[in-house]
Amino acid sequence: MISPESRAQVFNLDKSQLICLPPHERQLSHAGTFDLLADFIGSLQAGQHSGLVLLPLPVNATVQWLDSVRALIDAPLLFAVNSDSVAAQQRIDREFSGERNFDFVLHPFDLEEVRSKAQGLLHRSTMAAYGAGRNELLIYRGYRFQISERRVFHGDQEMYLQPREFDLALELFRNRDCLLSREQLYSLFWRDTVSLRSRALDVCVFKIRRKLNIEPANGLMLRAVFGQGYKLHTVSPMFLR
Repeated sequence: MISPESRAQVFNLDKSQLICLPPHERQLSHAGTFDLLADFIGSLQAGQHSGLVLLPLPVNATVQWLDSVRALIDAPLLFAVNSDSVAAQQRIDREFSGERNFDFVLHPFDLEEVRSKAQGLLHRSTMAAYGAGRNELLIYRGYRFQISERRVFHGDQEMYLQPREFDLALELFRNRDCLLSREQLYSLFWRDTVSLRSRALDVCVFKIRRKLNIEPANGLMLRAVFGQGYKLHTVSPMFLR
């Protein structure tokens, strides 16, 4: 069960507000704080909605505890982890399976890290809501993403991607002809803070390019923009001549 002494902080922020939040900003004017979680639950029952909820992770937190919290709160969850609760975080990471609407921020807490992880959570939440209100289908240049089923086809042939490869490929197709920065992609798809010098993103892009046969003959190119990120280009007919 959730301890009634837990302190909850509620961020009524959307993605655009998070992106525009200045790096030096220390006053979270859009946040409400509850000293007792019971008060927060009462606000939920009264119909108050929030964009993101920040909670301390208890020392004895389990996957079952997490499920009980998620059953109460629809908003994405960001858990603050200190040295006493890091074992609980590792246990949840190891045992939890399924779609995640939560993340962790580790002590000592840094506003930039909080903002980055909150932005990633809200982005995924927005995309999930957007997909739920559509026909769950993205079609472009012969590629077909059946989003709710997490399947992708090129023509009539199914192309098999790992979960993270699917998510990244879908993000690239949704933002075709737009540059996606390395920082943005790491914050979205590598939840545990990974050094931007890591090759994890590059390896994942390489696999997507190979598995989906992304090449000029299929009307697309997936290019690295040096020092910045990746861009899925639509190839013009002139290029194909």
